[in-house]
Amino acid sequence: MGAVWAWYSGTRRPVFRPGDVTRSTLMKWMYSPCLLSMITTLAGALALAADEQPPEDAFERSGFALTFAIPDSFGKPVGGNRGYLQTDGGRAPIEDMKWEHDGDTILIRWMVVPDRVWQFKTTDQMFADAKNNMLIDKALKLVSERDYKINNSPAHSFVFVHEGGKPQYQRMDYIFTKPDLNVVMYTSSSKTALDDPVCQELFESLSIKPKAPKK
Repeated sequence: MGAVWAWYSGTRRPVFRPGDVTRSTLMKWMYSPCLLSMITTLAGALALAADEQPPEDAFERSGFALTFAIPDSFGKPVGGNRGYLQTDGGRAPIEDMKWEHDGDTILIRWMVVPDRVWQFKTTDQMFADAKNNMLIDKALKLVSERDYKINNSPAHSFVFVHEGGKPQYQRMDYIFTKPDLNVVMYTSSSKTALDDPVCQELFESLSIKPKAPKK
């Protein structure tokens, strides 16, 4: 298992084995062009404003950070993006990071859910919205879903298959650290990949920790 990553001061970096990557190279990865993710987000996402960057303090509202360990075989991030997603609750700052290995993809998304959404919807309603929005794609079929918690933070796991010429199998977990939504996705063309140790270890590594106080 690789370095453990977390969100600090609006950037993502390893919190163990810090020699694996420097902040300057990480920033280059995060802002390099990347392929469109397969995520359709909650609350009626409409469009991503990729030409406008949220300020770093837009990502600092939550006192908690999602940590995760990327398998060694995936190496360093191959792309990332930061921008705004238009939702029915207003603009939401988002940030993506992506890793690839042998045709499999790991994508991590952080999203600051607008206050208006928190005022009118429960986390269960937001999980349901996410599922309904994704299933607008008729080629996407829900295989299974379940609720769980990570350190008392509400989480929901979806397994989908995207049917078509070459089926894609996806596990997508949504984890809330109010006001943030964290999304962890593993995608493969192999049906068995979601049960393999590499995928299982990724999701077993997920944890929620208090952010270190700013100096």
